[in-house]
Amino acid sequence: MWAFAALAFALADTAVRCLEDQYYGTWRFTLSHQFKVSMDNFECSTSVPKGGDEIYLTLLPKGVAYTSGGLAGRWSPVYMAGVDILIGGMRYFFISKKVTVSFGDHTETTSVCSESQPGLGWARQNGIKSEYQNCLYAVLIDPMILNATNIMSRENIQPQYDSPASGYGSSQGFDMHYGDPPPGAWSWGDVGGVSFLPAAAPAPAGRECNSSYVEAALAAMTARVMVASNRTDPLGRDAFLSAQHVLDCSQYGQGCAGGYFEEVGLFAETYGILTVDAYPSRPGDNVRYCSPSNPTSDRYFFTNYYPIGGYLGAVTSPLEIMWEIYRNGPIVAGIKPNADWYSCSPTTEEVFLPSYYPTTTTGIPNRRYFYTDVSYGVVIIGWGTDDTIGDYWLVLDPFSARTSSCQSNIRKVARGVNAFNIESYVGGSNWVPLPDLLATHPNKLVIQRTFLVCLFIADIVSAIFSILSVVLLCSVIRKRRLLSVSNSSFLMIPDTAL
Repeated sequence: MWAFAALAFALADTAVRCLEDQYYGTWRFTLSHQFKVSMDNFECSTSVPKGGDEIYLTLLPKGVAYTSGGLAGRWSPVYMAGVDILIGGMRYFFISKKVTVSFGDHTETTSVCSESQPGLGWARQNGIKSEYQNCLYAVLIDPMILNATNIMSRENIQPQYDSPASGYGSSQGFDMHYGDPPPGAWSWGDVGGVSFLPAAAPAPAGRECNSSYVEAALAAMTARVMVASNRTDPLGRDAFLSAQHVLDCSQYGQGCAGGYFEEVGLFAETYGILTVDAYPSRPGDNVRYCSPSNPTSDRYFFTNYYPIGGYLGAVTSPLEIMWEIYRNGPIVAGIKPNADWYSCSPTTEEVFLPSYYPTTTTGIPNRRYFYTDVSYGVVIIGWGTDDTIGDYWLVLDPFSARTSSCQSNIRKVARGVNAFNIESYVGGSNWVPLPDLLATHPNKLVIQRTFLVCLFIADIVSAIFSILSVVLLCSVIRKRRLLSVSNSSFLMIPDTAL
């Protein structure tokens, strides 16, 4: 392990930094008893669960996971801070352990990648509105790569000024994808003169909070609702998702101290997100008090955040990123902002890699892992090409009014060269309108539900009728037998009676 102190999304100072292959191997998960979730927040104890069930999961490269019984699933690192596993209809999510030690005038944080942080692990049934959850504690009991360490300390992470295009924008091997190319230019801000972008940011300008990870995720989610509903849903025009709701109530993130896109997606899948009308923004930075004024207000549910390609690092190809945007709507992306970013430059010569370059020989066999370094959230809404920049991304920065002097919150960023690491950590969430349909569009669902109830009642009536029929039949048979006995007695009158 290496001492580490770094920035997480939006300048969080409590980050964990673990490399992908440090998670490879067999894990033992200890689960608490099951809790019914009735509020918008579910905090786990910081102690290790006692006496709960134990399960064993093996994590392999390329997002492959399986249980000790051979059940297959998938997994992905949560940035470089934890693990998200989907297997057997269950989702397991945890943040890795960290240990902070004070040395007089400074502190050092050590990442313990073989354990989960007590209190920051959850198990739940996959899908929206999961009613029950377990706390979990995870330990890597059989690592695939022994003595695998993470990157060096933050002091050794130095900017490099090589060509930012190295490793990006170049073809490696054969591309076996065929079909039509995406459009040469595209913007969800102007589709035939119609915008599918939210008309307002998820939080008011001027609020002091390290929340770009929430605001970028919610802006992308809102845009995808507008795309999926073809602007028939009020979200993005007359209603807006509440960043305050996520910051106050999500146990998965760290509020104004920072967090990750995956944590926002998991909260949206589990609890749904209220609108600003139901959960307005308020002043204050670090006080977290989850207090929905009307918990039954309409909520927007989304599938949990997914990295493009299914796991972190699966896709960094600009072409595949373009297809995701074109087919499903804007995506959320992590970047590493620097002076060039804040001065509104479309690119930078700076490449953010540790001096201990991750792809060099480590001295440990079988080491291979994905590495990225980001600390800020934005939304990619499209792309294009011009004579000045060349190929570029169209990027929406919901946080721009508080962090830069750019004239607009939409800017161009060089495409295909991983400028500001923008192509290294990309993904999205999809809207799940079903819960809202139960309340606002009940016809088909009510008919289906009524039909099922009627079937149930019909089964009961049929059973009662069958029982009554049997009773009636038995009664008829009994009466006939009694009548038969009576007639026989009459026919056998003795001679003396005549």
